[in-house]
Amino acid sequence: NINPDLIEPNISERTKAVIVQNTFGLSPDLDPILAAAEKYNIPVIEDCSHGIGSRYKGRLNGTFTDLAFFSTQWNKMYSTGIGGISATRNDELKLKLDEIENRASEPGFIEELNLKGLVAARRLLSSGTNYFLLQDVYRWMSRYNLTVGSNQGREFEEATQPRNYLKKAGKYQSSLGVEGIRNIEKNIEGRKIIAEKYLSIFSDIGRKIYHPDDKYDHVYIKFSFLVDNKEQFLRKAAEEKLEMSDWFLSPVHPKLHNLQEWGYIPGSNPVAEKISRHIVNLPTHSDVSDNYISKVSDFLSRNKESIINFNK
Repeated sequence: NINPDLIEPNISERTKAVIVQNTFGLSPDLDPILAAAEKYNIPVIEDCSHGIGSRYKGRLNGTFTDLAFFSTQWNKMYSTGIGGISATRNDELKLKLDEIENRASEPGFIEELNLKGLVAARRLLSSGTNYFLLQDVYRWMSRYNLTVGSNQGREFEEATQPRNYLKKAGKYQSSLGVEGIRNIEKNIEGRKIIAEKYLSIFSDIGRKIYHPDDKYDHVYIKFSFLVDNKEQFLRKAAEEKLEMSDWFLSPVHPKLHNLQEWGYIPGSNPVAEKISRHIVNLPTHSDVSDNYISKVSDFLSRNKESIINFNK
């Protein structure tokens, strides 16, 4: 997450807003961030893409700032396949959000059907060894624009929004969203239980990883840690059919090259760049079984020398 101490020194007359992220469901340290923004009368936007249900000092993230947005895409706290939610307490910003929404088009019949098929396939194939088959199929479909919404191949060709990309929520998406909200507390509690089991494994093998203090209520959309050789570590996990992910590959994930085209200056976020080279993630979703956790424990024990100890 963003380092609050670096915000004020980087504020200039060009600064329009401060954007803070709930990385993997962990809140940023909001008190000093909001204080710095208030001092210069700059709005704060909270990126809660990972943070539905996370809290800072007992208060839900997304309720502190001028504007917040949440994602309900495939790998988020709950999924509507694609899409998300925006929220604001500012009447002027609400009017601007309304203008954007009014420009969006309704999803067509084929798009709704496509989404239903993708959701059905994901539910069928998302667990166990099928995870790798699903991942390969989805990436292939994305490359050839056979999926709906985000992660289409055309998104990565240039840093402009593809034509007809902006869509309103369809009926099927809305039904998935209602189901996700109804089950969100159970979802969060399950993820926390899984995270505690992972924390116990790391303690048992003598590896120290980051664990937030009590002012943060971490919802663990993923369970992250650092390794010395990311590519090799993930390859070993895949050979043993263990689900692990590579979030993030770069500060402009999943782009690896020509980041300037997306407005990113290489070297401007050295910590994020370094972490991107070393971070891997374990799943916390509801398909994680005790058998999987047992296999993870064995794998991590055998590969513990590759795990980087956290130093605060």
